[in-house]
Amino acid sequence: MMSRILVSALLAAAAFGGEIPARTAALGKQIASAEKALDRHFRSAGAGTSIALIGAARGVYLPQYGAVFLIEVNLAPVANVSPFRRSYSEAEKQQLNARKRERVDDLEQTMREALLQAGAGLTKIGADERVALAVSLFHFPWEDLTQLPRQVVMTGARDELASAESLSTRYY
Repeated sequence: MMSRILVSALLAAAAFGGEIPARTAALGKQIASAEKALDRHFRSAGAGTSIALIGAARGVYLPQYGAVFLIEVNLAPVANVSPFRRSYSEAEKQQLNARKRERVDDLEQTMREALLQAGAGLTKIGADERVALAVSLFHFPWEDLTQLPRQVVMTGARDELASAESLSTRYY
């Protein structure tokens, strides 16, 4: 008797909530494709510079907003403190800070190119919805963070992603 109730419950659950609507499945594939495109773009952009991609891009669809992609980069990779490198001098910390500040403009250009490229394939998102790319900047706890953002966020309406001028950028 108990197994018959369990089987009935499983069949009912499969009938009412087991299928993913076709639009949702297609949107999921487009977001996964955009994640891969972002990864490729940041890896290729970093090959000529010292910008290092940390991890992989992650995307999510937010109803009534659009798609949001998150990625983390290090603008100037250096070794952390360790038994082999006990500390950095104040001058070295300031030099690292200056190198990172110089690369923020390069990061913004890379973000713009990546967002325009990846956003072009998001046709299942409504034309009135937005696409956002949030890049978190990696920092060691001992770094000098003067005038350095922790995050750069670039957004644009999906139907306007063909134009770089339509994107807005904010630093946090």
